[in-house]
Amino acid sequence: MHLNELYCYYINPDRNAERREKMNYIYKEGFKEVKRIVYNDSSGDRAIRMSKAHILALNTALDNNHYPVLVLEDDAALMRELPKEFNLDGDLIYWGGSNYNFGGKPDWRIEDYSEDYKRVFYMLSGHALLYSSRKSILMVLNILEKSILANEFNDIALAMESNKHLFLAPKNGFYFYQDDYTREVTKFDY
Repeated sequence: MHLNELYCYYINPDRNAERREKMNYIYKEGFKEVKRIVYNDSSGDRAIRMSKAHILALNTALDNNHYPVLVLEDDAALMRELPKEFNLDGDLIYWGGSNYNFGGKPDWRIEDYSEDYKRVFYMLSGHALLYSSRKSILMVLNILEKSILANEFNDIALAMESNKHLFLAPKNGFYFYQDDYTREVTKFDY
């Protein structure tokens, strides 16, 4: 697949104008289309708001038949140049990751999978997720609904499902990190 065939959505509420400005770089990367997803609900629990914002992005992709699609949070920053060509595989591809251990739960790990990818288990990360197909979007929508019922962050729900699904990461490393307080655990080489 070529980068210019990939849709890119980024989640950005109106109240985060500064982050929206920081995301302007994404329009120059060569995606087929870049779309800002506006989720303005500021009520309730932050974990639920994050899951609902991702649900809105994925439902928008389904409604528009935009897949494969890369969904970014508005604090995603480039760590290195994006690939012009790449293979699509698996249920979900992490283009950004975290080496954070979420205590008491299984530790994240990465195993060799193919020439292009490593398989990811129990990784906490939601800032740069590539959905290869309609099927992968529907699978993650189901997981996000579970995260709302459990009142947990979307990345925790994904991590806990990672041993049941094929979650991958580029073998040569991640492309994005979070440019916020999590920078230390998201800007790393494995």
